[in-house]
Amino acid sequence: MNLLFFAMDENSPSSGLSKKIKSQAEALGVESSSLWLIMASRKEGVFLYRFERISNQLVLEEHTPGEKKRSLWRRYEYYAKIVSAVFDRVCMEKSIEAVYCRRISMIPCLIQMFKKAKKRYGFFLGYEIPTYPFLMEHIIARQWRNLASELIFSKALYVLVDHFFLITDTASESKIPFKNWTRISNGINVDRIPLRSAVRPIRDGLHLLGLANVAFWHGYDRVIKGLSDYYGDANNKFPIFFHIAGEGPVLSSLKKMALDFDVEKHVIFHGPVYGEELEELFTRCHIGVASLGGHRKKINETSELKAREYCARGMPFFMSMKDPDFDVNLDFIHYVPEDDSAINMNDIVHFSRSMIKNSDAVIKEMRVYAELHLDWKKTMKKVYSVFTNLEETKEDVACR
Repeated sequence: MNLLFFAMDENSPSSGLSKKIKSQAEALGVESSSLWLIMASRKEGVFLYRFERISNQLVLEEHTPGEKKRSLWRRYEYYAKIVSAVFDRVCMEKSIEAVYCRRISMIPCLIQMFKKAKKRYGFFLGYEIPTYPFLMEHIIARQWRNLASELIFSKALYVLVDHFFLITDTASESKIPFKNWTRISNGINVDRIPLRSAVRPIRDGLHLLGLANVAFWHGYDRVIKGLSDYYGDANNKFPIFFHIAGEGPVLSSLKKMALDFDVEKHVIFHGPVYGEELEELFTRCHIGVASLGGHRKKINETSELKAREYCARGMPFFMSMKDPDFDVNLDFIHYVPEDDSAINMNDIVHFSRSMIKNSDAVIKEMRVYAELHLDWKKTMKKVYSVFTNLEETKEDVACR
């Protein structure tokens, strides 16, 4: 089948989310006859990629510059004209048979784009919701305009969707209103993620790494509280440092919190980190910090991207919420309570020492686990099989 992957991303092309979308599209491209990826951003523009089968990588075909003016009308006009024109042209010229759309902002002109193109070209529409239910995210972040758009316009898009792909938890499955849906998990391109080098000894201190576009539900405040409690006890003299790499909506509040709790020397804010600088940070740090605040989104299970990257790199990590893709008995994961309590740093030190003692074996174990259970190829093969089943059903109906 000829596929088109459509996604909106207001981050830079080198951001973690952009890399995730590209890896996901490449995994789907391996299954398809041909695949094209459109990534739309008001600021950065429209990027059109072609999947190159020889290299199994995306190749940039064209880039239409973005609209940097901030008015709502200019944003609407941009999407209505530029994005719709590229989308329609690709559907027509590449004979697109199925479109995989990652959850978009509910902008009426985009919904009209899908409606007109689906009627004109007859493609199947698959729609991914990366976190379901997700309205709580808008409420927590006070994104009232996004929340209103979802409540007002989402039904107009949902009636066009042939199949939904949801990253959700078991407790929410009974509440899902869609008739045709498949549960999927987040993934990574394991081949593109380098394995960490030899682990540095922790004689001079333990270094923790939090890598994220930091939001309230990452729960990094729990680590800062934990450091405050730890250093508040005069018996705790072993140094612990928390490195936060990335930006995000709660970064300023975390910086203030580190100052208020008098641990600013032990919380290092690196900002967005890429390339060699990121590799150096992974070499320097011993333990990864995955999400510690999933309960704040009112969900019971997670499917976190960074936990998968830690695993692929061979970096043991701790998190609070269970993930169905990780066996609960894995030694390289330490679980902390699913609440807002401060992280017990003595427990983390004990966990770290046990991991570093057998670091070579741990690194190999984690990499093999990632290859078998966490790669995008596994998830997107499931997606492609849904599209082929839809095509077969369509052909069967046509033959009757």
